[in-house]
Amino acid sequence: MSDLKAFLKPSVAEMTNLVFVSSRFTNKDGKPAGFKIKSITQTQNDALIKASTKTVSGKRGQREEIFNKIQYQSRLVVECTAMPNFRDPELLQAYGVVDPLELPGKMLLSGEFA
Repeated sequence: MSDLKAFLKPSVAEMTNLVFVSSRFTNKDGKPAGFKIKSITQTQNDALIKASTKTVSGKRGQREEIFNKIQYQSRLVVECTAMPNFRDPELLQAYGVVDPLELPGKMLLSGEFA
């Protein structure tokens, strides 16, 4: 017999992990600096998917949805990274970008991004 109460509005604790993405990023002691990665809800993920999808007029006037996978991945990286904060003005300026969605692509190598 299952305990239904276990599934009724459980506490939403944000899960975070410290991930060492690259030895290129070091702290003041010269040790690798970890990225703090946080979880998001499926509702938040759905919003990222929606923001990365546009509706266009297709053939014969039909509406067609186009999903931009690259934009979605950038949005996901920005949203799920607590540290460094990809929205931080100082970090954006250091890499010469204004849009936080551009920062992961400028800051990270392909394997680090993945």
